[in-house]
Amino acid sequence: MQPQKLLPLLVSLLGLLLPLGAGAAGAHDKLQCAGCHAKKEIMAGNKTYLDPTTRQPFSGSTAVCLACHQTADAGGKGAYVVNRHDSHPFGLAAWNPKKAKIPEELLVNGRMECLSCHDPHPSNTNYKYLRMDCGDDGRDTEAFCGQCHPRKTGIGVVAQ
Repeated sequence: MQPQKLLPLLVSLLGLLLPLGAGAAGAHDKLQCAGCHAKKEIMAGNKTYLDPTTRQPFSGSTAVCLACHQTADAGGKGAYVVNRHDSHPFGLAAWNPKKAKIPEELLVNGRMECLSCHDPHPSNTNYKYLRMDCGDDGRDTEAFCGQCHPRKTGIGVVAQ
């Protein structure tokens, strides 16, 4: 085969294979789409872990995340367990504007949810599945956090 005819074939083949090697190299990569989307118990969300503010189960996308990211006795699968006492708050309908000014594009149906900061899909190659590239080790996380918390990062001042 002539080299000029072989090149388009190689480029096409590479285009098909590259997504297989791309990914955040995290736990979600092993799941693929069906690991969450085809499992009714995951997509139904965690109905056991209660929002400490409302004393009701979390809802929407956050409930889906908590179906894995919560302890088994709290309705999850024990994978990288998170809670609102030890991690960033999630599932918020309201927040103190002096502490955070969340850009509209990061809100999920007007709420601060897990998906506000994270895109859990394996195609996201960012550190901890963050919505912004913060470096392989998260060294640039301050710039991402500064979108909502400029006072804490020294990037600016939150509007009053």
